[in-house]
Amino acid sequence: LSRRTIALVLLLGVAAIVNGCGGMFKGKAAAEQSIAEFHKLYNQGDLNAIYSASHPAFKGATTDKQFLEFENAVQRKLGKVTGTVNAGFNIRSFNLTTTIVLNQNTTFEQGTGTEVFTFQMNGEKALLVAYNINSMAPLWSTPAARIRPSVWFTAGSYEDGIAAMCRARSSRA
Repeated sequence: LSRRTIALVLLLGVAAIVNGCGGMFKGKAAAEQSIAEFHKLYNQGDLNAIYSASHPAFKGATTDKQFLEFENAVQRKLGKVTGTVNAGFNIRSFNLTTTIVLNQNTTFEQGTGTEVFTFQMNGEKALLVAYNINSMAPLWSTPAARIRPSVWFTAGSYEDGIAAMCRARSSRA
């Protein structure tokens, strides 16, 4: 092979990598902006807007009624968000799809919680694909026990990107 051919192949390879990973460079900032918007809408009580702006896979995994019911319970027990700090992140790019996971330590008016947001890049915007909150504050009271939720609203997995699921898991106090 000639030098020119080798150089062209290398140039095309680098261009393909940069193009395929472009969302990774913008992903964290876009996801942080989406979290700020999520918390703003949450504090305003505009939960329908959060659901409407989410990724179609999220909507396929949970109904608006389920999401609104859960978020209303969070609002009743924890109140509004007063602050949030990034506790870690992960960015993956697979098959030209960039997925960003941000862990947030969030302070509410009446407690604290750890939120896990999963976003998928859609152009310049990070769309919510999964949401999880863990809090020591009980969201529901039962006569026998207080239940601390660990609720995931999620769609698919990194590997298959197809299956949709909504799994709710509770642990007893």
